[in-house]
Amino acid sequence: MRRRHDGPPEADAGAPARSTSAKSAPAGLDPDAARLLREVGPEFALPPGLASDPAVATAYLARRRAPVARRVPPETVGEVADRVVPGGPPVRTYLPAGGDGGRLLVFLHGGGWVAGDIDSSDAICRRLANLTRSTVVNVEYRLAPEHPFPAAFDDCVAATAWAAAHAVELGADPARLVVAGSSAGGNLAAAVALASREPGAAAVALQLLICPALDPRMGADSYAHHGEGYLLERDQMEWFWAQYLRESPDRTNGYAAPALMEDLAGAPPAVVVTAEFDPLRDEGEAYARRLAAAGVAVEVLRLEGQVHGFVTMLQGTPGHTRALARIAAALDRLSAPRAESPARR
Repeated sequence: MRRRHDGPPEADAGAPARSTSAKSAPAGLDPDAARLLREVGPEFALPPGLASDPAVATAYLARRRAPVARRVPPETVGEVADRVVPGGPPVRTYLPAGGDGGRLLVFLHGGGWVAGDIDSSDAICRRLANLTRSTVVNVEYRLAPEHPFPAAFDDCVAATAWAAAHAVELGADPARLVVAGSSAGGNLAAAVALASREPGAAAVALQLLICPALDPRMGADSYAHHGEGYLLERDQMEWFWAQYLRESPDRTNGYAAPALMEDLAGAPPAVVVTAEFDPLRDEGEAYARRLAAAGVAVEVLRLEGQVHGFVTMLQGTPGHTRALARIAAALDRLSAPRAESPARR
């Protein structure tokens, strides 16, 4: 497993977060991330009493689909189309500017399994289409708590199968299928990648996990060090997991919580992206180590100075541009013939 420590990237969580204005910026925090904490954090705050007061939860969930303020102009791509997977979720497809995308990338948005939609992930999907020369499929899966596990997982499996079956029609190569996601979407991408080992499933060539939420036990050291004051917080993750895993037996299901899957052998090669000041950092890196130990080609990018949510919330900044360039390069390296693939360790 190759691990790379990279400089400041950008935002991508979609998940609401508590204000961090009372916490001074620590040494090493990227300046754009520090500004994000000051200026954007409050609008993503989870209201007090969310976990204990049903009325508060009802009010919060009623506004979760509000349009996300666009902080950068929409990037021009070759073609955009809204579609519906038969018997499955709505999707939005993007062709890169200037022609078809050879790679097929299915993107699963973040938002703690309770928030987010096609519109909230539109900007990052446009950027990924052009940057990676991919046909991108942006998936609007069902949300908890109304639709707990396995609804979102089932939708993402169905969308991935549909994308693979229609790859040529979409201008892409079905043999170059990448399943990607951030935060809760990283959880779903990891689960879909694991499910690709099942007979009859769509063959996934690569998985891209960006700050993935993988382990409902939440026992990693990064929770202790970064579980408060950095957009995503420990009490938020507790609430998000509780909404997604409504039935207690699901807490040990490897497709709900990929960190608990006993056998990872045969999973697709993985690019695992983590952020230095993210409570999810250590569980993402631990999962990468387990994949490598199971013989899976893995590359880890720890983005120093960054917080959870860098993919979507810091778009247009120099750090975001650098981070996405490194992610694209890692995808290319793991797409290379095996002799050129990153060394495992």
